[in-house]
Amino acid sequence: MKTNAKPAIGWLNADGDVPLINDVSVVLKAQADNILIFTNPDPPLAEIQLSLDNFSTAVHMLNRTPADTINKNNLRLVLTNKVRLLSYYVAKVCNGNLANLILSGFPPQKPAGQPVGIPGQPQNLSVSHGAAAQPVGGQVQSGFWRGHLQLPSAGEHARRGAGDRTGHGHHPYVQQFGGGGEIHH
Repeated sequence: MKTNAKPAIGWLNADGDVPLINDVSVVLKAQADNILIFTNPDPPLAEIQLSLDNFSTAVHMLNRTPADTINKNNLRLVLTNKVRLLSYYVAKVCNGNLANLILSGFPPQKPAGQPVGIPGQPQNLSVSHGAAAQPVGGQVQSGFWRGHLQLPSAGEHARRGAGDRTGHGHHPYVQQFGGGGEIHH
């Protein structure tokens, strides 16, 4: 069955250390079990197994020093690069055949979504302010200014006016406290 199946490799970067060890082990076992399909893996499975063993030893080391962590991370890079190369080999051998790809131990890439085009125009939309029993309010405090901000409802805003829009003075809905008295509106 010919499809457009390709091996997924995003897990090489997304997996944690222990899941990576498990997932690479699955790929190596599947490759070895299906030697009739994957006759000449590149890189060779023994080479990847050695990299996996080295990485696994580094992961399970107790009392790891910072230098040991750097070594573990470098061994991870070596391992993931070899498995990535193996995925290219698998893609070439499978040639889009999903059944063979599944036998390789690699998960298949998810198919790309189909474009949906331009969505239709929304119908029956409405916007309303709604009834507000009380104006919305909140507290503001900084190192040099403390105050109370109370936002009016739409009706109250219309009754009181928009305030000084010239940029001078203060907003009619701000009450300021401290440093010289109170201002109430």
